[in-house]
Amino acid sequence: NEHIKNLEALVNEYRNGIIRNKAIDHVLMGESVLILFKNIAHGEKIYNLISQAIGKERVALVDGSTEIEEREKIFDKVRNGEIRVLIGSTIADTGLSISNLSTLILAGGGKSSIKAFQRIGRVLRLSPGKTKATVYDFTDFTPILKKHSDMRKELYKLESEWKINNI
Repeated sequence: NEHIKNLEALVNEYRNGIIRNKAIDHVLMGESVLILFKNIAHGEKIYNLISQAIGKERVALVDGSTEIEEREKIFDKVRNGEIRVLIGSTIADTGLSISNLSTLILAGGGKSSIKAFQRIGRVLRLSPGKTKATVYDFTDFTPILKKHSDMRKELYKLESEWKINNI
């Protein structure tokens, strides 16, 4: 149905604007940001929005097609602060160890509790001068995605040290 497709595109545009703005806000505060996505086209869209705003040299996109050597170069640039926003596909869900990442934006949802905590773990690593980690997750409203959003929120509530805000 064409009306539903147009509505979904509008909602995604709105969400992408929030992702862009939150990433830029945190970069301006001197933080490094990790944005995780599921769909390659979505990751590319986010990359284009953010790189137009802060410059391509400060943003990197990695996915399964990124050669391992290139990934390591990118990760090193994130570690040394040259790259401030890392946009990654599910390859960044586990095993990514960059301690100066302090902000996580979950651009794509999911229902797995293990993956949710692994993703959040990307910004919980200790680093000199880092006093907090910020995570942005989205509530979706289509029936199945709403259920997944609600499941993740309930998981987050299990962590007594985490402060959960709705924006």
